[in-house]
Amino acid sequence: MTEKSTSMPPFPKDNELVDLLSINDDSHGPQALCGGYTGYSSTSIPGYPLQDATDTKQVQEFLSSHLLTPRLDDLHPVLWMVGTRKSDHVYSLHKQIVRGHEIVYAEDPGLHLVWYYDKIYIKPIPPYLLNHAFWNTHLYGNSEPTVKLRQAALGFMRTYVWLIQSEYDFHLAQTKMLVPGNTTFLRFMHFIDSFRHIQDTEVNPRYRQYGQLRLSRLNLWSKLYQGRMFYYKVDAQYAAYFARFVPLFLFIFGSVSVALSGMSVVLAVDNGFEAKPDLVFARVSNWFSVACMVVIAAVLVFFPVMQVAFLLRELVYVVWNWNRKGFRD
Repeated sequence: MTEKSTSMPPFPKDNELVDLLSINDDSHGPQALCGGYTGYSSTSIPGYPLQDATDTKQVQEFLSSHLLTPRLDDLHPVLWMVGTRKSDHVYSLHKQIVRGHEIVYAEDPGLHLVWYYDKIYIKPIPPYLLNHAFWNTHLYGNSEPTVKLRQAALGFMRTYVWLIQSEYDFHLAQTKMLVPGNTTFLRFMHFIDSFRHIQDTEVNPRYRQYGQLRLSRLNLWSKLYQGRMFYYKVDAQYAAYFARFVPLFLFIFGSVSVALSGMSVVLAVDNGFEAKPDLVFARVSNWFSVACMVVIAAVLVFFPVMQVAFLLRELVYVVWNWNRKGFRD
């Protein structure tokens, strides 16, 4: 990582889009923050009026929850089976529409650029990342927590270089409340262009090699690699979750039925014409029939077992948290 990337905001102050904070001296300490213009004295985090921007510990905790993607970073070794291994594999907003994706507003950084069938989740640009003084104060320095936050912020902001490539993309982003509504296309493009040359080595593992990710595969590998039921639970009801398995099971049942019917016809014809029976085929048919009955039995018990597993999971959660402070209330 270059010295510039660790010590300077990635865009000049003249290009900032939110001026709610400024620095009243040459230091980088939070106590140097003040209101960005005459008549405005608040030192809260831009966009979050109840969060004090001068409290370093509080701001770091806030940024960690709003920028870091620890679960995706943990899944990084298997992400090549989840999405295309290209950091710029991000379709612009108008192409998302062309591809049939509904753009869904999502504050969770772990859902940014994650798509699921006909939806893609996109995190809006928070106002504090559009402010020069905020970068200069809280995303400045070489301490490990600050470097991690800066890498996550740079990776996230760089995705908007690809998401917004035309004026239509920009207006679509404003309609979806992804970018501020009080700026212009020209100002925004001058601002976001500063992130165009950010290198993969300057961003966190989530954005280093991957852009869009498929949620269905994330849910699968979350089970296999992390031992968790879901990466993100989309279905609010169990019925909707189980309904996704019905087409697959119907296909298996239909295929097995056709295969068994064919075997029965062949064996019946051989017997009817008093031909010499094919013992190998008969044995295979016998074992295949038994295997099919086992599969069908497994399918029949799958739904009840999964339902019980989900209920036990919720029961364990309730019991585990029962004695936590305030839980009884």
